[in-house]
Amino acid sequence: MSKSSTLWSDAIYRLTRNKAAMFGAFILLILIISAALAPWIAPYSYSFQNLELGASPPSADHILGTDVLGRDLLSRILYGARISLLVGFVATGVALVIGVSWGIIAGYVGG
Repeated sequence: MSKSSTLWSDAIYRLTRNKAAMFGAFILLILIISAALAPWIAPYSYSFQNLELGASPPSADHILGTDVLGRDLLSRILYGARISLLVGFVATGVALVIGVSWGIIAGYVGG
């Protein structure tokens, strides 16, 4: 690194050299993409029930199998990831707004 590097460029350089961080970022990216594309890549509707199937094991039609109500598990996982990510992003946004507001107030009153 040169002496004129900025704090951000140094942080990005260190982050890209960390194999565990890159692996985690890759997994998170795959999760976000698959959740965003769930309506197009899910093989079945997340709520469609086929009681004749019951709790069937993985097969060519249902890659991860079905639950006791005959719902495809892969579809339910993809749609569940959407909900989980939405909850996480909303919670992060709320925490950001509260934290920034708290910091602004603390800075204004001098504390």
